[in-house]
Amino acid sequence: MGKLRRIVALVDDYPSIVSPDLQAVGIREAYKNAPPSAIDFVMLRFDKIADPHQLLKVLQNKKATHLVCFRLISIRSFTSNFWEMCHFISNLKAGGIEFISITEGISTEDEVGTFLEAITSGWKSARLSYKSENAKISHMKAKEKGIPLGRPKRRDDSKIAGLREQGLSIRDIAAKTGVSTAAVQRALKSRDETI
Repeated sequence: MGKLRRIVALVDDYPSIVSPDLQAVGIREAYKNAPPSAIDFVMLRFDKIADPHQLLKVLQNKKATHLVCFRLISIRSFTSNFWEMCHFISNLKAGGIEFISITEGISTEDEVGTFLEAITSGWKSARLSYKSENAKISHMKAKEKGIPLGRPKRRDDSKIAGLREQGLSIRDIAAKTGVSTAAVQRALKSRDETI
């Protein structure tokens, strides 16, 4: 690793397992030999799309030699695809700023082949992480609003019980309600267990 003169560390408030505080701890731990004054933390807001050009200006103003992020998904918040991310990182490198992602082990200080292999696999995992975290957020929001998740129920247990009390067979009930005979049996069994 090259000489660390001025590190700008990106932390994000993306709702997930790793809080901004834990990201900062991870970055500080990775650079425990660097003096605390050598690390500036920049918060990326999840609800605001960052502009890569604006971030480059911030890095230049802070005279950064290294841009460090805890995970590649931090960069994902303002680059829409793999090539845009590579372009952003190459602009950093051209401006004399090294890029390092701690979780994925990506560093522009590595050999080119190793770096490209690491960034490709890091991008894939960041995309998967981004999609799964968005799904979790959507589910949390739906639960907060009381919106039921999953497929709507097709069977009406009370209707099935009423038809059974009228003396209909399981096959007849299934034909009338439009569900399988197994679903009718499950409905009747769950009704018997609750009584």
